[in-house]
Amino acid sequence: MNQQYLNTCYKYAIDKSASFTLSHFTGKAFISFQYQHFRDYFLREYHHDKDFLKFGNKRIKINNSSKPSDIFWENMKITDQERRKTIIYSYIVLFMTLVIALGGLLGL
Repeated sequence: MNQQYLNTCYKYAIDKSASFTLSHFTGKAFISFQYQHFRDYFLREYHHDKDFLKFGNKRIKINNSSKPSDIFWENMKITDQERRKTIIYSYIVLFMTLVIALGGLLGL
């Protein structure tokens, strides 16, 4: 491993001061809220007061993220019972396919 990387890891392990954290770990964070109205509250407060969120003396900048394109939003409406039924049905179909395949192999 890179010696500079190891030294940084060691220094961070023993020095957890705010100045070290601010000077070495800057970047982006993605926050997921449990409820949409929590997100709306933070965005509304941020637009009214840009100093709403601070870390140390630094202002935290908030941006809205784009909606992910790889999520099937229709699946969010499925209840746990419906999900269990679908999983059980899938296992039954898989088991039947394996039995038919095994029967075909033994028949040959």
